[in-house]
Amino acid sequence: MPQRIARASKETAALIVRLRVAAYSEAREFRLLKPDCLAWSHVDDKEVVLAAFSASGEVVSTTRGGIVREACEAAEHFGCSVDLAAHHFPALLLSRGATERHAAQVGLHSALRYYFLRSILNSSICSALGMVYFSAPRTNIMREIGYEFHAPNRVWDAEVEPIQPVMVAHLQSDRIANACQQLETLVGDTLRAYPWHGSPIVWQECSLESGAPAAIASS
Repeated sequence: MPQRIARASKETAALIVRLRVAAYSEAREFRLLKPDCLAWSHVDDKEVVLAAFSASGEVVSTTRGGIVREACEAAEHFGCSVDLAAHHFPALLLSRGATERHAAQVGLHSALRYYFLRSILNSSICSALGMVYFSAPRTNIMREIGYEFHAPNRVWDAEVEPIQPVMVAHLQSDRIANACQQLETLVGDTLRAYPWHGSPIVWQECSLESGAPAAIASS
């Protein structure tokens, strides 16, 4: 099968976890404390895990996305405070990003981000969130496409020990269309080299008892 970007599943979970552990163990921005936390879990089943697959079927980059309804839910995911107003929610939260070292300069992580951002265009999802580290290379392109960065007041993530300062990255909904256009230019070659495979991501909203929107991903 050719190179592609597609939604991962339990059938490819071992490949996803292997890459997560390898990338997190080699990271310079933090020290991995609990490798077991990177295992495929019920959260991966519930949310959307995207992967870039090589022609041989190996996973060379991956990111997970899900919807959070309020700041406290985002903080629970990140293990740090998220000081954003209520009108920025619901939000698309991206996490568990990992890329093979040899593919780090290709722009695969940005290509995965592109498909997630495109999935919330013209929706009621109000922003996109991520947690990054001060010196991480990906912050350069994130800043270029419109992300803003906020230093959390508290950090309690038990999975890793930060070496570089933690930042919460935030992209407002009115910047998402422009961000997608910029990514099409900045990583266009990568998007063409790793075309989308499968049905698009669709976030289907439903009402909860609290009146807050939830989202279920379908493919």
